[in-house]
Amino acid sequence: MHHSDAPPTSPHTPEAFSAHGFKMLEDMAEELSGDLVFPICFEISVSLRRIADDPVPNAGRLLALISADPLVCLKILRLANAVASREGAPAVRDPGGAIALVGADRIAVWASRIAARQLLAARSMVDFVDHSEHLWRHSLTAACAAQVLAEKMTRLDPAEAMVAALAHDIGAFYMLYRAVQYPALRGNHDLVLPLVMQWHEDIGTSVLESLRAPRHFVEAIAHHDLPRAQPDTPRTLGDVVYMANLLAGGQPEWQQFEGEPAPLRHEKPAQAYLRLMPEIEARVSALRAAVA
Repeated sequence: MHHSDAPPTSPHTPEAFSAHGFKMLEDMAEELSGDLVFPICFEISVSLRRIADDPVPNAGRLLALISADPLVCLKILRLANAVASREGAPAVRDPGGAIALVGADRIAVWASRIAARQLLAARSMVDFVDHSEHLWRHSLTAACAAQVLAEKMTRLDPAEAMVAALAHDIGAFYMLYRAVQYPALRGNHDLVLPLVMQWHEDIGTSVLESLRAPRHFVEAIAHHDLPRAQPDTPRTLGDVVYMANLLAGGQPEWQQFEGEPAPLRHEKPAQAYLRLMPEIEARVSALRAAVA
């Protein structure tokens, strides 16, 4: 994938792409300074919206739902860390820690309010719902892959690795949401999807910074789609996120440019990583069942 300071151009991106795409990028830069809320998965938002109605929210189900939505997860961590800072408690790095610190009741209320705003925003997403759904499934698989990699191959915190991988494509979710705000881009996949492909990592970094994600999260997620040599053993959170993304399928098919040079494509994960796929798939199934 290439990055540049100018709007992307190619034989598949007409002049309208530059005009409308650049306008969208300018508007996003302005919005990123505010309180961001955008849709991730409609069904997860519906479930989170309802969970606060339970007299005693189920902490396990609450944890699973938050662990399936990168935006809600990061916002909950931000709110929980504000509490931790006031109380002199250690920083919280995963949703389980947030629930343990603040309590399921309070977390459920926070998550429900965020989800309500997501549902309002989701009304406009019909033109890109298939792509958003695919992206969500990819993110869940990457999150579970990172959890397994951290457990089996590193001394890193598996819960923290799961959050980082869950959020690795958050910029793509945001860009799809913003694209539907422009009549010239709404439903125009040939214009929007190359724009998402080219810019989602940079936009994702800005989204993470806007959400005040920990700096090491931001650094670990940066350039996760840039092909590199596979480490024999992952040593850093960035290594884990990179390999988790590959194990989850790398770039979704709709994020790939036709005619992309072979050296820019990802290599197939080595056998040392592929042997973990049965465990990864089992965890994906368990998480999907927990949020159903």
